[in-house]
Amino acid sequence: MQIFPENTFDVIVVGGGHAGCEAALAAAHMGARTLMIVQDVDHVAHMPCNPSIGGPAKGHLVREISALGGVQARAADAAAMMMRWLNTSKGPAVRALRAMQFDCAAIAAATRRRFSEEENYRTLMKLYGRRAAEESL
Repeated sequence: MQIFPENTFDVIVVGGGHAGCEAALAAAHMGARTLMIVQDVDHVAHMPCNPSIGGPAKGHLVREISALGGVQARAADAAAMMMRWLNTSKGPAVRALRAMQFDCAAIAAATRRRFSEEENYRTLMKLYGRRAAEESL
């Protein structure tokens, strides 16, 4: 299977969760030949059954990642169904916006659309069982 001409990569990311997606996109955006290895390509950027993004801590982190070109905040904006202000009875320093409900399919699709725009990025679906892991040692 030829993925890149020399079949070599500068960066290999294992796992397609939100952190893996951000890492793979950042590396590919910087020009590194990037491979993300996942168990199932349909579960890249898959949200849990009760997702929320935002709040005083994670909201700050998501905004910083977005300022650096990350995808999570933009995908969340595209898929949010309900947003809520937190700590409205307190001062402005602790108020935060939290997206409480998402269309899980839409947030994953928005993230995968962003991957399709990167020319230095490839995905490899590989199922590793216990035996394969033992043989590789």
